[in-house]
Amino acid sequence: MSDEQTDFNKKFPYSFCEYINIVSLIAVIVFTFLQVISRFITKDGSLAWTEELIRIVFICLVYSGMGRAVKYDMNFAVETNLQLPRPIYLIQQTVVRGGEIAVMLILIYGGLQLIPITMNDRTPVLRLPTSVYYIPLTFGAVGVVFHSFCKLLDAYRKGGS
Repeated sequence: MSDEQTDFNKKFPYSFCEYINIVSLIAVIVFTFLQVISRFITKDGSLAWTEELIRIVFICLVYSGMGRAVKYDMNFAVETNLQLPRPIYLIQQTVVRGGEIAVMLILIYGGLQLIPITMNDRTPVLRLPTSVYYIPLTFGAVGVVFHSFCKLLDAYRKGGS
């Protein structure tokens, strides 16, 4: 585990986002390997379902990685090399984390609006609802909101840098 984790995040060593991240990465590797092998063995083409499944799983990998990035401070960050006084530090953290949370709430709202709209449309090969592209967006944004809120709580609990 990273030393950069906040105290609250240490209580949750592996978040739901990280489990989805690991499973998605393994799935992308396995399905891509199947795709390459099928193209090599069969001269007439590839497995169409693997292309579509890789796309869906890769979307899950990217959006679940958002929460993990926030948890380990690997996301966009506003950093200062100054030792800020406690009130200014708390204002800075509130603005930065509050902005993160606000943007993610917009994504959650948009994702929740798009899921029912796209439920009747189907993907070309697997015939899955096209809402499978928007569900990971919503869950990834929830992960970011959770971890950003944890970081904000820890900033208020710990004080200035």
